[in-house]
Amino acid sequence: MAYNDGGFKMTIREKTSKEEILNQLAMTLTYLETTHGIEEFSNINIYLQIYKNDERQMLIDPNNPSKQSGGFSLKPETEHKTFETLADGSKKITYKKDVDFKRIQETIEQLIKQPALSKYKPISIKKVEEARNQHESYLKEQRKKAEEEHAQAMAERRKLEQEEKDLLNSFRQMIADKFNCDIRDLSVYTISMNFVTDKNTLKKYLGSIETPKEEKIFRVTYRDQTTKKAAYSEVYDLQKNLLNTIDIN
Repeated sequence: MAYNDGGFKMTIREKTSKEEILNQLAMTLTYLETTHGIEEFSNINIYLQIYKNDERQMLIDPNNPSKQSGGFSLKPETEHKTFETLADGSKKITYKKDVDFKRIQETIEQLIKQPALSKYKPISIKKVEEARNQHESYLKEQRKKAEEEHAQAMAERRKLEQEEKDLLNSFRQMIADKFNCDIRDLSVYTISMNFVTDKNTLKKYLGSIETPKEEKIFRVTYRDQTTKKAAYSEVYDLQKNLLNTIDIN
């Protein structure tokens, strides 16, 4: 027992029983009453670590294992003191001293019936920690798997991007060889060049072909050396076979 910020603290550190708790509580309250005349109390907080078969437990909701019962709050249901006005005008306070065991039993039965409390069941903290560790290990594995899949997807994406870049450069070199010029001078002979994958654009360039099967083609548009405007376009499959020539004029 110790004083704390004007209040009075009672501590039982070792494991004990309900009877011992009640005895210690009764002893402490009786001590305060008989020695100091203290018969009224407030802000009563009792924190208990609970055990079953000598193993520490916790109360959880079986339907929601992550939800743990933190206890409950009660308020007095009966008046614990009466006031009497004396002849001189002063007031006398009389505190109720008898323990109403019948009301205690009724209160316990009401608590047991409350869904908010009865849904909680005791479970070994050791088992809870084991389940949590297993769940954490599962989450860790899932995070690792997701990171690996993301890294693999990014590597595959970079590979495809590099392959497309290399393929585009090979087409650019093919056009440069056609004009016997450096790749850096292609703008002198061409307006633009790139791959085409849009279905409508594919149809535009391959519409004259009876059975177009290409899903991706290379298109280059040439510059008229006199007007410097677009003159015609050529489309190739990915094996650099000429598929069609489209006159723009």
